[in-house]
Amino acid sequence: MHPQATRATAVGLLRWVLPQIPYKVHKLLTDNGIQFRNLPHHTQVGRHPIGQLCDEWGIEQRFTKPAHPWT
Repeated sequence: MHPQATRATAVGLLRWVLPQIPYKVHKLLTDNGIQFRNLPHHTQVGRHPIGQLCDEWGIEQRFTKPAHPWT
């Protein structure tokens, strides 16, 4: 666990780990935290940095259902 659960930390970890994995990652399942998703009430325009990274690597980003982490 990292002491700071931020967008930058999440993106940095994913940028570091993806080249280390010896196989293709097809899907990334995350919760709906602001580290992984733009929330509807936020004014941020454009794709979330994790979404952009998934696009770069050809990874389908999926989210758990709210309040159902076992999705």
